[in-house]
Amino acid sequence: MAEGAVERQADNISPEYQELRRTLHRVNYEAHLEDILAKRSHNTARWIFENEAFRNWKNSPGSRVLWLTGIVGSGKTVTAASVINELTEESNSIVAHRVRPLILYFFSDSKETAKSDPLNLLSCLMRQILHYRVAYGKRIKHATSSATDSFLIALGKTMDIMRELFSRIPKVYIILDALDECSGAKGELLTRIFQAAKLSSSCVKVLVTTRIHPGTELDRAFQNPSYGKLIVKMSLVESQVKLDIDKFLLQKIEATPGLRALGNELRQKVKNTIAQHAAGVFLWASMAWEMFCGQAVSGWTLEIVNKGLAMLGDLCNRTTAISREAEIKSSRPQSPLYGFYTAVLDRVPGTQREDTKRLFQFIIFAHTPLTLRQLGAACAVRVGDKDLKSIEERMCFALADEVKTRCYPFVQIVGADQTIKVVHSSIKEYFLDGGSGEYCFTDDHHRAHLDISLTCLTYLTFTDFAKDHSTNPNSTLVEEEVL
Repeated sequence: MAEGAVERQADNISPEYQELRRTLHRVNYEAHLEDILAKRSHNTARWIFENEAFRNWKNSPGSRVLWLTGIVGSGKTVTAASVINELTEESNSIVAHRVRPLILYFFSDSKETAKSDPLNLLSCLMRQILHYRVAYGKRIKHATSSATDSFLIALGKTMDIMRELFSRIPKVYIILDALDECSGAKGELLTRIFQAAKLSSSCVKVLVTTRIHPGTELDRAFQNPSYGKLIVKMSLVESQVKLDIDKFLLQKIEATPGLRALGNELRQKVKNTIAQHAAGVFLWASMAWEMFCGQAVSGWTLEIVNKGLAMLGDLCNRTTAISREAEIKSSRPQSPLYGFYTAVLDRVPGTQREDTKRLFQFIIFAHTPLTLRQLGAACAVRVGDKDLKSIEERMCFALADEVKTRCYPFVQIVGADQTIKVVHSSIKEYFLDGGSGEYCFTDDHHRAHLDISLTCLTYLTFTDFAKDHSTNPNSTLVEEEVL
């Protein structure tokens, strides 16, 4: 096997190797990448491959760092995934006797604890190195054997392995998406990678995507004059995103038979109404499209389309008014998404608002994503309840249709176990710290944690738990829904 070639004999190697792979598999980064690519609209995020800054980064002979910035929801993650996919396809096309580049990547995501943990980021990079070079198994096992290592100690061990590996491979790509959503010493992580890239004899290409955060440790790392010649900055601009938004909307409209039958003029009106108000925020366009489609419960007619367009117009006007008011109060620019989120939530009927806020409380503050059944149990429990029978009538509140109606379009229900996931990290940020609406927990974190704690304690003291599970017909329910 050629030096540096990817070693793919995972099915024929030792049990120790397999165990090490399982130990390092703290986040399913491969599934995460596949999920992002599956949701990408056809022929979008292709503009980057024609961009001069990207081409210089990719094709220049020396090590380089490309810092891709953009506003929240502009499509940075999809762009990063497209780059990884392109690089992987190029690598797979290389003939067997040539050395393939090493491609390392991680998608940070603040809406899921595991995907924002810097130790998990390092673990995933180690696992990818192990997949590329099985011979590093012993070193990686030794480096990751201590479960008590701090992030900085683990980072030092990881960088020792990476520096040695860099000296043996002609080209390495490292893609770190949404690094600003990773907790911990991310500035130190970047600095160590920059140092390794600068001193390496091989060609190390680093792509990092973030939002703009002036004065933060990430910003200081990128502004460090020691690496000035190494770093190229590139921004996602509205005109680039608008082209992808137009492609996305046209594909969605053409794939909707009821709309296709209503004529080209009306289809263009739908596309333009959404695209013109998106202002370069792909996520806004995507969620607005979902809101529009939600009007057609029983099929598309001219009346339904006009109703949907009127709803979008009202949402746009409310979003603008809310955003302006928030900027005046906070004296700082507000994400257009926050105004949009508030405008959507304002449509919830007054009689449902208290229960809806409690629903979001469990979704947002849960340490790991809850299943539909778990969320149903959590929302049904009230202090003073004694057993499962006392919450049976309230359990219907969290049926899939009910959750979709009240939480639409902020969450999605995925997988066979019906796990409830927040659609985008900005939604969790809105509820926790950024929003000004009545559903936000900006000043209520303590109250939310207290309510969740009381809910869990009440549930765990149900008399059902004192019974013999072998004779308790609800035992499976109890085991599955404990929080």
